[in-house]
Amino acid sequence: MNLNHTISFSLNTAIILISLLLLGCKKDGPPLQSSSVQLSSAANVLITNEGNFQFGNASISLYDKSNDSLALEIFQNINKVPLGDVCQSLFLDDQKIYAVINNSQRVHIINRNTFKIIDQIEGLESPRYFLKVSESKAYVSDLYANKISIINLNENSVIGEISLSGWSEQMHLLHGKVYITNKNRPFLYIINPLNDNIEDSLDICYGGNSLQEDAYERLWVLCSGKENTDLAALYCYNPSLDSIEKKLNFSSNANDPQRLKISPDRTQLYFIDNDMYRISVNSNNLPSSPFISSNGRNLYGLGIDPENGDIYLSDAIDYVQKGMIYRYDATAQEISQFRAGIIPNDFYFK
Repeated sequence: MNLNHTISFSLNTAIILISLLLLGCKKDGPPLQSSSVQLSSAANVLITNEGNFQFGNASISLYDKSNDSLALEIFQNINKVPLGDVCQSLFLDDQKIYAVINNSQRVHIINRNTFKIIDQIEGLESPRYFLKVSESKAYVSDLYANKISIINLNENSVIGEISLSGWSEQMHLLHGKVYITNKNRPFLYIINPLNDNIEDSLDICYGGNSLQEDAYERLWVLCSGKENTDLAALYCYNPSLDSIEKKLNFSSNANDPQRLKISPDRTQLYFIDNDMYRISVNSNNLPSSPFISSNGRNLYGLGIDPENGDIYLSDAIDYVQKGMIYRYDATAQEISQFRAGIIPNDFYFK
């Protein structure tokens, strides 16, 4: 609205507009029904909502797909304290959830069944992702620290570091090695978790952001590229042969391919590049058309249900209001939609 103009509404018009607004809110999706959401249900989907940088309004939403019910701000409501500033990611093991809170410089350790906080790991600079590499040790990647932090899981404390220049991002443990992406270095790093040494670095392009293991125990790495230096690319690395089997180059029209995910049988890859795309791990070409079109939405987060292949997409909208979640079946038919928290960025399946 232009503030230099005066706009007058009659009382009746204002009432009608308010009524329409309220009706629109009711259609956003399932209502907040905490009593309908069972914390330990196997049907639960955890949604991380980044929140706004320096606003401290990050949250975790809990969606029960069995009855289409939703609980917002589950951590705050149970623990009576804020989650923190920018919820970047979660790591789930059998009993615990490790919630990485980027700008709060910590990891919350949460009971997986009750959602009550157990402990927290501090002494981190700008943590991004958490990876458990043994029963007693984990790694945390970092945006600014130029290192991977080594975590003692018995004491829940930082006990060391692995020097690694640049913005380290997602990590994956495969065949006893840890593979680490880096957003501003053209390498995929390989670390031996037994001695915490970098053993190798594979040449890839800039912008490594996400990775998945396929049905053939190969590692797929998605890189968003770097302006005026590298085009975005999708790599397939075979650790058994220690070779890159495929490099699929995006066109110069690619925006910023992110959020690489995989189907339950690990034969189909999914990613977001404005629209959402799907590609077979046996394909030698990137898809030419979207699997799900954005249709004007600001697609931001992506998750694939490992049980049935359902697709979850988030729309960050304007990065201020609560984001929309769209749930599709494996054939891309929409099942439901609802609002989560501010800037929903990822999905985790109980």
